[in-house]
Formats: sequence, structure tokens, C-alpha cells
Amino acid sequence: MGKDLPRLWKAPTTTAKDRKRRLRLFLKDITIARAEKVVRVQLRWQGGATEELLVPLRPKSSDRWRHTPDLVHRIRTLARDLSDEQLGQQLNQEGMKTNKGNALTLSGIRWIRHTHAIPAATLKHADELTVPEVAAHFGVSSHVVYYWIERHHLRARKPTSHSGAPWFLTIDPDTEPRLQQWVLQSSRMAKVPPSPRSIEGEAL
Repeated sequence: MGKDLPRLWKAPTTTAKDRKRRLRLFLKDITIARAEKVVRVQLRWQGGATEELLVPLRPKSSDRWRHTPDLVHRIRTLARDLSDEQLGQQLNQEGMKTNKGNALTLSGIRWIRHTHAIPAATLKHADELTVPEVAAHFGVSSHVVYYWIERHHLRARKPTSHSGAPWFLTIDPDTEPRLQQWVLQSSRMAKVPPSPRSIEGEAL
């Protein structure tokens, strides 16, 4: 029977119930111990022989789809100088993929940064102002500042081509008095009174 076991086991007429019955004839007992990533199966046969099998555990879904350390490290390095959009473009050019083998998207980059606590790059230069800061500086609405940007009255740049990316503005020494004079003389330009905090800062 031992010689014929492989043939009997694989025979199309052998049912799962038959296989279990045959195992009970040959096996005296089975001991199962679970380790970190494997199951250790110790078999003791009827004749006294023993055998040990290591069966890998199926990885958890979170482990199976976890991003590789190389990808996370690369994002951490590039994120010091590149925006999320630029990060995606650079990594896709390098041929790097997600844990599922897909190209990296903007939302995917942001999720990896969030998951691994990778800070975004500081894209605003020290001499630059945001739209609200320029509006407060001249006492006008943000709409006026956007009007100036569209007509190139201010040096403005966007660090990325993403539609929601902020504008960073620079006020040149020649631009400052010209725009101030424009604000004073215009009767149609929307004016915004300075905030109490701004007045207090000027008084100091």
C-alpha cells in the first residue's frame, strides 16, 4: 500500500474523504506550532519516523501591498526639493512603481508622504509673498492681486503646474511705488482696510 500510495492519492477516483482516511492510517499524530511568518508542522508516522514541514503563512493584506523601503526612501530624499507633482514625474521617469505595479499618481505620492510622515518641500522663497500677503500689503482684495498677476504687473511664479498650486510673488523696488500710486489713484479698485493687527504692527 505504501508503494501504491502516490498512485492512489492522485487517482481521479480517490475522493478527499478517502485521502483523509489513508492519512489516518499512516500518521500517528500531528503537532502544529505557529511562528512569525510560518507554520511549523511536525508529523509522527505510525512506524515512529518523524518529519517537520514549514508552511509559509499568507501575508496580511497590509503587508502584501506595503510600499518598498526603496520607494519610500527615494520619496523622502526627493521631497526635500520637489513638489508632489514633480515627485510623481521624476519617479515615473525612473521607472519606479507602486506596490501593485502601477505608475505613481499625485494622490498616491501624497498618501505615501502622509503614511510615512514625510514633510512636503518648502517651495516658497524667503523673499516671496503669497497672494493674501500682497493683498494685505497694498490694502486691496485678492481679486486685484490676481488681476496684477494676469497682466504681469508683479513677478509671479507657480512651483508646479497643478491647478491648485499657490502663486508666489515678488515685489521689486520699482514695482512697489508704482502699485501704491495705482491703489491711491484708482476709484474703481476694491480697497480692503488694514486689519487691527497690521495697524498695531505699524504703530510699533
